Amino acid sequence: MLRFSLGVTRMDKIRDDHSVCGLRGSSVDLSCSYEHPGTQTVTKSVWFIKERAGAEPVDVREDEEYQGRVQYRQSFQNDCSMKITRLRERDAQTYRFRFYTDGGEYTGEPGVTLSVTDLKMTVSDTDSGGKDLMCSSSCTLPNNPTYIWYKNGQPVSDQTSNELHLHIRAVDAGSYSCAVRGYEELCSPAVCKNFSLNLSHCSYYICSVHVSKSLNSSRVSQQLKVPLHVSGVPDQNSCWNVSYSTQTICALTGSSVDIHSYYTFSGQQSDPQPAWYIRFAPQDKELTAADGRVEFFSDRANMNILRLKHLTESDSSEYLLRLKAPYWNRTHSSAGVSLSVTGRRNVF
Repeated sequence: MLRFSLGVTRMDKIRDDHSVCGLRGSSVDLSCSYEHPGTQTVTKSVWFIKERAGAEPVDVREDEEYQGRVQYRQSFQNDCSMKITRLRERDAQTYRFRFYTDGGEYTGEPGVTLSVTDLKMTVSDTDSGGKDLMCSSSCTLPNNPTYIWYKNGQPVSDQTSNELHLHIRAVDAGSYSCAVRGYEELCSPAVCKNFSLNLSHCSYYICSVHVSKSLNSSRVSQQLKVPLHVSGVPDQNSCWNVSYSTQTICALTGSSVDIHSYYTFSGQQSDPQPAWYIRFAPQDKELTAADGRVEFFSDRANMNILRLKHLTESDSSEYLLRLKAPYWNRTHSSAGVSLSVTGRRNVF
């Protein structure tokens, strides 16, 4: 929190945390409070980024980059806190608070530097041959967050730290991602882990077996190829997955909704092309941006967002993300998101 003590002609900073870290797509609070002499009356207050020569700085709320995403809280007297929602990478700036009185103007220096980060996953080998997954960010997130781990789009129970250990077991194979609790829709890019058997001379689970035979008192080595049957050996299909931040959405007519989807695929394949579909019988219909009410976004790896605008009740349906040919059959059977659109009704 920023706290300011004011003299008549200058502002003395009592405490300044200097920096705040926020997760892209989440919200962040720049907490602030100030004091001023009781003989002065505050006439105006602003948060701003840049000074302007010979002019007052631009209020962040009036900057088109921040339209609809900034709130001045002022929940108590002399509260100067600001909240920024739906954080973007370019929001990483130094923000300063200034207020004006009938006795002068006062600015908090040096301000608060906001860093914006994504979650990422790193993988390291363990001495036992397993894998350690770590969910990390480029700056320290506030409030000691707890984490949620997902395997093939489903939460991994009893895992709240930013580390996950995988053993050398076929059951552990699959796609993994992580998120901060409270912002489950802001998953990290997923990684796919397949555990291969460490067998010498093996290829595609067909092994070369050396058999020694005795012929006329001399030994001859013969190489035979036999199929190796191992229970539970994973295949690349375990890496293909489509999941959503929610399975059901209810919205009012005339409003807009964003549907978030995440997908993983085998690293041995070229990047697939995602596409959104609406459920129709007998064949699903692909959505296109040619319809002015449909938009697509992808601001991070392995994530795709469908935005539907100016909703009507006829938009009520199931919406699905699919990976286009030649990978269609990898994800065509997964369920989508059910959207229900309802009109406004007066209750008497």
